Amino acid sequence: MLEERRALQVEEDASCEQRRRQHRGLDSIQVLDWDSRVFALPLLQIQNFLSDEEADEVIRLGHEELDAQHGGGWEREVAYGTAFFHYHQSNMSRVLVELEDRIARTTMIRPHPDELPLMFTRQVSCAHAAQQQQIPGAIVGNVVPNQRVRNVHHDKNQRENRVVTVLIYLSDSGEGDGGHTIFPCLPAPAATTGAARRSFSSKFKRLFLNGSRTLSGRGGREEEVKLLAACNEQCLLAHEAAVMNIRPQKGTAVIFWNVLADGSPNFRVWHAACQVCMFPYLAV
Repeated sequence: MLEERRALQVEEDASCEQRRRQHRGLDSIQVLDWDSRVFALPLLQIQNFLSDEEADEVIRLGHEELDAQHGGGWEREVAYGTAFFHYHQSNMSRVLVELEDRIARTTMIRPHPDELPLMFTRQVSCAHAAQQQQIPGAIVGNVVPNQRVRNVHHDKNQRENRVVTVLIYLSDSGEGDGGHTIFPCLPAPAATTGAARRSFSSKFKRLFLNGSRTLSGRGGREEEVKLLAACNEQCLLAHEAAVMNIRPQKGTAVIFWNVLADGSPNFRVWHAACQVCMFPYLAV
């Protein structure tokens, strides 16, 4: 009888742990932006979406893939690394399976094989960047002075049927460390004026309607270079920016919808990752 009770207790504890993992972070949902006038779905931030241990496991799996792509020592040579978690990895890793399930329950979209989870990393400075740039930490091939934004893009840039983006930070960023995510068409919570944001919104909407999904300034068009420079200025301002900016916190998820509630494109979610200044940036 005692052994049966112990077995039942172990089973109950395991069940409680599973429920705890499934509901991780869902009790700390914060709405960062929600404009019901344009039928926009809310921009959400969820702290502790991943535990530190889960984040470390995702990093380990991502580094294995990057090692396979570039060989050892890639951190010194690769400025921007992207690791796709292939089907066999996603099914063999408990963390990735639970992550997909957690995302599905949060977004109400079932896991599907059409798009693989991916981890991306940005290094503070690389050997080839140091040789080509005079500005510490600047981006290789910069088109605006003191450039900290590689590009600004909409997540329909590669898949027009992409409905929602879930960005999960795997590393922390302190004040002045860079690595934050900016949304130039959305206002900062403490912004005193919406003029800059409204200007961004109209220009990015026009770009989207003209077929653009990525702004890099490399096409040479003066208007686009100026727009990239304006976004770069917001990156440099960081927490003092007039537009939405989110500082990375390990395990925190940011969820934004690339379509409005009626299914039409959401022009307001153009975004960019600002260059890191102190520590490597990791996200999935």
